[in-house]
Amino acid sequence: MNIEQIIAECVQSMQSQDNALNVIDAAIVQYPGYASLFFLRASEQAENGEFQLALSDFATALVLEPEFHLARLQYIFCSISLQQTMALPVLLQPLLQLDDCAVKCYANALVAILQGNTELKDQMLQQAGQFADAVAPITENIRQLMINLPDVVLDPTIAPEQDGVISSILLEVYQQRH
Repeated sequence: MNIEQIIAECVQSMQSQDNALNVIDAAIVQYPGYASLFFLRASEQAENGEFQLALSDFATALVLEPEFHLARLQYIFCSISLQQTMALPVLLQPLLQLDDCAVKCYANALVAILQGNTELKDQMLQQAGQFADAVAPITENIRQLMINLPDVVLDPTIAPEQDGVISSILLEVYQQRH
């Protein structure tokens, strides 16, 4: 079997809930250098509420493929779920610098959540839906973050700079709070 077939088998096992982690673990042993496999395992772990394990595998996916934007988003979700927010500015910054796409909208929606700005979050999610790279589960995850994690909200005056780069004041706020 080639890697595409292995990935398809892993996805199928995830959809059928049939020993998905065992199938993905075996695939990683066979193909340890594929970010997609670590992403799939991390996604399954996050789905099972094992956020710390998921963080490790999302991080591995990012090391193997630094431009794997969905892995970065999922890493951010797990970090927020574990209330490990100190690195969020660094994690969000590359996504905010992307050309217009759904992932950039998702990153801006996350900034809006951190600001406690529901209107901007909704606006960014609506805008994300207009791009071909939109992913419905990511949109739902962002909606749930606003509901489930109100304690993560930061000062609403903090905003990314006009060019999409998080301002240095945001980093200072994180450092002061942690």
